[in-house]
Amino acid sequence: MGRQYVRSVAVLVAVTSLLIVPGAADASAGTTCKVVGQTKQVVTKKKKTQYLICSRSGKRKTWKVTSAAVGTKATVLKAGGLPFIDLALSVKNYAAQCVLVMKGNEVVAEWNFGSHTPSTKIFVASVSKSFTSALVGIAQKKGLLNIDDKASKFITEWAGTASESVTIRHLLAMTSTRSEFNLFNSVQDARGQAISDARGGARHASSPGLAWAYHNASTQALELVLSRSTGESVSAFAQRELFAKLGMTTTIEKDSKGVEAVFAGFMSTCRDVGKLARLYLQDGRWNGEQILSQEYVADSLTPQITSTSVNARMNGSYGLQIWLNSDKGTSITVGRQGSLYPNLPTDAFLFQGACRQFGVGIPSQDLTVVMLRPGCDTIEKAFIDQLDSSPATVFINQLGKAVSTLRP
Repeated sequence: MGRQYVRSVAVLVAVTSLLIVPGAADASAGTTCKVVGQTKQVVTKKKKTQYLICSRSGKRKTWKVTSAAVGTKATVLKAGGLPFIDLALSVKNYAAQCVLVMKGNEVVAEWNFGSHTPSTKIFVASVSKSFTSALVGIAQKKGLLNIDDKASKFITEWAGTASESVTIRHLLAMTSTRSEFNLFNSVQDARGQAISDARGGARHASSPGLAWAYHNASTQALELVLSRSTGESVSAFAQRELFAKLGMTTTIEKDSKGVEAVFAGFMSTCRDVGKLARLYLQDGRWNGEQILSQEYVADSLTPQITSTSVNARMNGSYGLQIWLNSDKGTSITVGRQGSLYPNLPTDAFLFQGACRQFGVGIPSQDLTVVMLRPGCDTIEKAFIDQLDSSPATVFINQLGKAVSTLRP
């Protein structure tokens, strides 16, 4: 009886620590609080109920108004996830399907909206590129390729052309300078488009390595590199070497000729994108196995300055198919010196895709945050969705606010 009582009390304490409970009468927005992430429900002088969360503002900890609406419907909500309630509520208004927050290996918050469940897969658009990069890193660790090899070692169709000197690193870093392919035609023949773009043969803006430009064709060319270096389809290699080992249900869609669309064809879940970010946060290790080499992880999270020529046009916000928030160098994407997102820590890295898909890793916080949205099941929808940047702006701003309340 005694042991059962102790266990019952322990469970009650654990559960109530996650609930929004009535607070002291003197707690109100702007007043001092003690424990960041703690929540209270108070009644104002005007007889209105407010939900407050303890947040850090500079050196002070103060109560701020939040909402309990999302928290009460969370799939998972632990103490470490409370600062992200406002983020979830905000992006829900922009058709987010799921939000995931992990502190270390623990899921501290997860929201699935509408009919979406933790196992529901959706197109993750160019988040696919970060998955593809991981597969290249795995192939390199197995000695099947070296990213400083010429891509024409595997894409033999490039021999004797202007693309012959393009390296696998150039493709990963978006510095191949090859012309882009036609996205609409890529659905029919992704491989053919990657080999020779729809305008009649690859053209180069400058010598390979001298300029950065975001090209889907560069990523799709990695399908040939992977399939020919491994001797099997990208899907088969990915399933055995990445998906199964990390417990992922992710799959890769194919074009009309049966070729995997590695530039944007992955179907995944919030949890799987979170696992990919965790793999990088753990220096490539998973359950005791070194899936990616530490060197490849470090390379991936370092701005890829493939030329130091005064005429080179490099992007300090891009690694190996992964966006970086580094404040080193110029971000071509935003056209200025400094971080891509000034309100996020400079060590943050991001998997980003059309339809405002995000997977974010922040090493200094050992934090992973994912948001996935619908609408990228066709290229047409993806283009239309890109016209509205509001979901991305809201997500990044709310993420910055939440992270600012956390201790390193």
